[in-house]
Amino acid sequence: LSTQLPHASTEINLRPMREALVLRAKLSEQLIDAGVGIELRREVYLCGLFHTRGDLLGEPLGNALHRIPLSERIYDAAVMHTGPYAPALEMALALEGDDCAAIRELGETYEMGLEEVNRALLRVLSSLEVVRGS
Repeated sequence: LSTQLPHASTEINLRPMREALVLRAKLSEQLIDAGVGIELRREVYLCGLFHTRGDLLGEPLGNALHRIPLSERIYDAAVMHTGPYAPALEMALALEGDDCAAIRELGETYEMGLEEVNRALLRVLSSLEVVRGS
């Protein structure tokens, strides 16, 4: 599901949204503790991917996520802002904005070093393929 979702629609106007969702998902996955297993990393990826599903469907996120068979940890992080995935998701969301103070505050709150956060961001950005126009 997580590999098919970004390619689910060929609508060109949705491409920036799909790419932003995938970027957030990859960043969330990179921000989770390095000792976490691959299955949990996949859940964190899905958490980042589905975070804006409610907005896309025009309904509350909690309602949208309850129709999908997902882990409660994903629901807790995306809707309740609690649980083991919340720090990674909240930091990924903060990195999408331009509020440096919020990023520093989240880093202190969740004991994420800014160097560690920057390295995760650079890993994600370096893995992107850049398509150049002719």
